[in-house]
Amino acid sequence: MTPLEKRLETNKDRFEALSREEHFASAKKCIAKLGGSYRALGLWEDALRVFDIGLSRSLKASDVGGISEFLTWKSNVHYHMGQYGRAIELAAEGLGLEIPDSDRANRISYYLANPYLMLGDIERYIALEEQALEITKKLAGKIPENLEPWILCRLAKGQDMLGVSQKTNPVLTEQVQRFRNLRQTYGIPFSLLILGKNLLGLGKLDEARQTLTESLNLYQKNVQEGFVVDVLVELSEVALTMENCEEARLHVDRAIEEARKGPRKAEGLADKRHLNQALVQGAKVYLRLNGRDRALCFYEEALDLALESNRKLMITELLGLQKTLTDSI
Repeated sequence: MTPLEKRLETNKDRFEALSREEHFASAKKCIAKLGGSYRALGLWEDALRVFDIGLSRSLKASDVGGISEFLTWKSNVHYHMGQYGRAIELAAEGLGLEIPDSDRANRISYYLANPYLMLGDIERYIALEEQALEITKKLAGKIPENLEPWILCRLAKGQDMLGVSQKTNPVLTEQVQRFRNLRQTYGIPFSLLILGKNLLGLGKLDEARQTLTESLNLYQKNVQEGFVVDVLVELSEVALTMENCEEARLHVDRAIEEARKGPRKAEGLADKRHLNQALVQGAKVYLRLNGRDRALCFYEEALDLALESNRKLMITELLGLQKTLTDSI
């Protein structure tokens, strides 16, 4: 039994003991933890069922904070299910309630902005990150120190997609150091991942490889499979850009393998976003290696996944790849 599965069993026991408590405050945290455990294992329907219980209890208790919290968690589950429109609706509904500005900043930055990015609306994503950043600046000294660097990294991620890597590079370098100073277990590898992609965009390939390798090692240590896949894909792209096709193949093969297994794949309810990204990279790499049949298999599976969840940026990339595949016949 994995640590995540052990945590789920513990939270199930606590849920059974506390969920029927008349005093909702003592049960709310327990309900949130159980839903979070199902979410961490990729058991989306179970997570939604538990979060619905929390939302119902919050409405009955007229607990505005609880209503907003459970709407946000439901939004995040729909995001991982690829239902981005529904994710936006729920996050916006939660943000429409009276909640502390520190919660508002984080929820705008992560829960509301991310679905827009998946739908290809980069400008809207950036605008929301800038809105969240403005709130954190007003609350300087009154909120957790790690919130601003998270938002700055997410903002730079969107800006890099519009081709301003030179401008965002010093910002990202600073955020990596801020996370190191704060000893942020999850912030350090995330900022290194975004910085590595930035360095790749700037053509600084040796630095990109070094940065991404450190990110990969940290994510493996923390057992975060989804992000391990993301970093492997970027390392594959670095190798491909360096014309080291065999290294690119090794990275992408491992990325696809990692994306198909692990605790998030329980009962076939995987977060398919990471697999989708790995398959796109696999098609590119095998096409370069003249493995057209395998490239075509990866391409077709990637396109099906992208269309299923309307990942517009990925669909656009795949349509560009389609022409290359057709020309290779």
